[in-house]
Formats: sequence, structure tokens, C-alpha cells
Amino acid sequence: MDPKAPFAARPHPLVLALSIAYAGAFLAMPAQAQQSAQVVAAVSYSLESGPLAQTLLAIGRLSGRSVAFDPALANGRTATAVKGNFSAEDAVRKALEGSGLVLAVNAEGVLSVVAPASAQTAAAGGETQLKAIRVVAERDQAETSYKVDRSSTSTRSDLDLMDVPAAVSVVTAKVLEDQQATSVEDAIKAVAGVVYTKSPQGTPSYSIRGFGQTSTLSNGLSNSGAPSTNIAGVERIEVLKGPQAILAGAGSSGGASNPGALGGAINIVSKKPQAETLREVTLQYGSYGDKFVSADLSDALTDDKRLTYRLVSSVEAQTQQLGRIPRQPDRICRTATALERRWYRYDDRVLHG
Repeated sequence: MDPKAPFAARPHPLVLALSIAYAGAFLAMPAQAQQSAQVVAAVSYSLESGPLAQTLLAIGRLSGRSVAFDPALANGRTATAVKGNFSAEDAVRKALEGSGLVLAVNAEGVLSVVAPASAQTAAAGGETQLKAIRVVAERDQAETSYKVDRSSTSTRSDLDLMDVPAAVSVVTAKVLEDQQATSVEDAIKAVAGVVYTKSPQGTPSYSIRGFGQTSTLSNGLSNSGAPSTNIAGVERIEVLKGPQAILAGAGSSGGASNPGALGGAINIVSKKPQAETLREVTLQYGSYGDKFVSADLSDALTDDKRLTYRLVSSVEAQTQQLGRIPRQPDRICRTATALERRWYRYDDRVLHG
């Protein structure tokens, strides 16, 4: 042996013997597991012909695997005799011969006895693929809660309020219904940061966050008389807080004295026609003999429901009051009627009225 030759690592005889022993043990484990699985899978059965339900329960008890079945399906059926060594699946199939039922095994290995038409569904794990259901609705229809998620006042597009870089408050149809508001002024009083005042002549004015330069709109279009809209025809009220001269243009009074909507904008959204039949009558009676009656009608005019209408009419009677002068016995009778028609043409929408 050359003393200058590099050292060659040689396994110790004891280490080599232990390695061979462990290797042999690991190589023998798959074969042992396979033999064990075969022993567990094959069970000896000695079941005579009898009621199917009892035979299925006996197979499940002997094999250690659950067999699911509907008692109504097994009622009145007879199982064939099961004698010999079988796996749980083969034993159930043997018992089902001539019964008209079949065995279904899903991905998890669950055994189920079903009718032939349900075998494919049971094999897929009990999941049934349904056809897609398409739901079509409009965002401008009446909300059924106090909270809304979208508004078109601030950006002239239907966006989520969380994505709008502005403060927008919405008085929904549900709020108007629960508050029993008799006017737009009453409904806006509930919005934080909005102050409503009325001149001695009865002209309403608003200030938002302390700014009196406020623009008023009807369905997104500038309208100085929007706050005087009859409450019976209002679907919701949207209040946009903050300077909006670019969006809303001049303030409610316009001109050089009121150059822009520094306070914000108030948008009155009117009720829209709907294809569902609507017949609603409202009666209100208040202090000093105030009376209010309104009727709200909506329906489709054609069988395909592309042409719809909405008619809102109201009559209001109340005593007169100017400023701080006590109420006078003179009566003020106000009537309002609004008719809108909507025509759906494929994906386009044309609104009349």
C-alpha cells in the first residue's frame, strides 16, 4: 500500500451489516403492506338470501365499511346469498344481483346503493351540475335597506362608493318609507352636515358643511327647483359633500354671486318604471288638518316587458304659514302627477317622460 495515496473511506463491518439489515426491512415493508391490504380487503361471508337492508348492514358490519342506502329503496327487495371471500364492493354487488339497484363508489371510497339513474351523481360525490342562472336587475330600482353600495352622482358613472374619492350620503327608498317624510326637506334633514332653511317667502335653501353654494339636480341634471319635487315621486336622495363646480356647474342661484357648488350637490332621483306590477296607495293625516293622498302605479305594457310605465300622482292639503306668522285657516291644495315610460331595446335603454 502506497503511504502517499489518498485515504479511501471504508465502511466498518458492523455499520455495513446494520445498513444491509435496515435496507432489507424497508424493502419488505411494501410487500407486507400489500399483503395486509389484501387480507383486510378479502372477508369471508356466509349470508343467506334475505331482506336487502339486513344483508347490506351485515356486509358493512363484517367488512368494517359503511354502506349508505335509502331504506325506501331497499324496502321490499331481496338480496341474493353472499358466500365466499369477497371485498366489500364485490359483496355488495353480489347482494344486489337482480334487485335493480347498483353500487356507486365516490372518490372518497364511500359505498352507496342507488338507483341506476343516480349512480353517476353518487359516483361524483353527490354533486349535481346545474345550469347557470342569469339574474338581470337595475341599480336605479328601489333599495330594500338603509345602505347602498353604488351611486352615480359624484362621477356620472355607476361606481362603488368605496371607490369614489368623495363623501356621498344616500337617503334610500327604505329610509323614506320608514321616516314617513312628507317632503324632500324633511328627508334631507337626516343627512349629517346638511342644514335646511326657508326664507319668509317659503323658498328653501341648503348649506352643506357650512357652505351655502349648493347645487341641486334632478336625475343628474341641474334644476334649481329639485328640492320642491313631490316626495311621492322620489326614489332616493343623494347628497354629495364638497366642491363640485366641475360636475354640477353653478350653484343653485347661479350668476356671479354664486359662482360654484362649493358646498356640494343634492341630487333628487325620481322613481323609475318597472316590469313588476305595482299598485300602491298612501294616506297621511297630520296636525292642523294636513292631509296627503298619493297613488303609485307601475307595470309592463307589452308581453316581452320591454315597454314599462310608472304613474305617480298625489294631492296635498295643508294650512298656510308664512315665516313666524301663525297658521292661517286658508287652505293650500297641491297636486302633482308624473308619468314615465321606459323602453328596453336589447341592451340599450330609452327613457321617455
